[in-house]
Amino acid sequence: MLQFDPTRHGFDEALELLCCLPKQPAGVALNELARDFGYDTDQPIAQLISVLKTRGYLVHEFTENDQPYACLDSNRSSDALDDARRYWQAVYGKAD
Repeated sequence: MLQFDPTRHGFDEALELLCCLPKQPAGVALNELARDFGYDTDQPIAQLISVLKTRGYLVHEFTENDQPYACLDSNRSSDALDDARRYWQAVYGKAD
């Protein structure tokens, strides 16, 4: 499980998820993300994906082997990855 610090100034769970999404064609299973984020179901991750989409990020959702997956759009992933890097640096002080 990832160790988030929601008490840090600027913490944003949706942007934490953005930091975890790969770009197309790779995808990550929502159940894996849910486990990493400490949730028992995929629903909170699906809600965070919806938040990212309303903020203008192109997140693709698809099903593979009866499992929901997500990834960043390959054409806009550099913008999203730049935003994720800036977020990480602002909240955690370094880029990992």
